Amino acid sequence: MERANIPNKNLLFQKFKKNKLALWSLRTFYIFIFIALLGDFIANNKPIVCKIDGNWEFPIFMNMQPI
Repeated sequence: MERANIPNKNLLFQKFKKNKLALWSLRTFYIFIFIALLGDFIANNKPIVCKIDGNWEFPIFMNMQPI
């Protein structure tokens, strides 16, 4: 395989940036991934932060499994 046949990454990215629909699709994809990663925090049955007897508690983080 010759090196001349391998496309330059910068050239590919410049062509990709010119395609506005592809760029907005990539941004939308990133937003969906971000929402999916935060899904447990967004739709949870526990409060994220609450104040109990004057102390701030974070019940959502109490029972989390370590990675």
